[in-house]
Amino acid sequence: MSCAIYRDRHYRNGKATQPSYECRFPQASGLVAGVLVTCLTHPLWLAKARMEMQAKEAEVAGWPLFHSGFSCIVSVARGGVRESYKGIGPALALAPHAAIQIAVYERLKRNHASQGSCSTSTGLPALWGAASKFAALSVTYPLQVLRSRQQVYSTPYANLNFLQIAIRMVREEGVLSLFGGYWVHTQRACLQSGIMFLIYEGILNEAK
Repeated sequence: MSCAIYRDRHYRNGKATQPSYECRFPQASGLVAGVLVTCLTHPLWLAKARMEMQAKEAEVAGWPLFHSGFSCIVSVARGGVRESYKGIGPALALAPHAAIQIAVYERLKRNHASQGSCSTSTGLPALWGAASKFAALSVTYPLQVLRSRQQVYSTPYANLNFLQIAIRMVREEGVLSLFGGYWVHTQRACLQSGIMFLIYEGILNEAK
């Protein structure tokens, strides 16, 4: 979704009617895409986080125990707008993630084109997609950890803002706690991004 919105803004800002390397505001386009996607999908990310963090023992500790993804989504929706957008602060702060990834991807693609090759029919888009995702994650990953801590029920972090959560985590658990799960998440996300851009560029090439 971010890529689709970015491409639309990309062509509008560059006044282009087809894919082009000449976009005047790639970072701004990526930022707009990131903000819009975050606002649209945040309640689903909240439900996902709560489903992932629950366990059978959670019910004993006073946490709600969801029996399906649908029941979790309904529970979030019943809480109203404020509950549905819990953790939106760090999530919006993550908006530059899309901008960073797209900027790195476009730079790699532009460098390839400057060498005299305009073809993206090889596996290069997969490498560009993985590399751009790695760069974006390396900068923004702590914000994802803060968002997850804020979204989980009945924890000491539930009613704190993300700056307070960050300070508390660093004091009690050390700086590395902000990168918990980094390598596992990076492997999955980079693989997913590489496949996505490979398919995306393949479709564009077929459409030409």
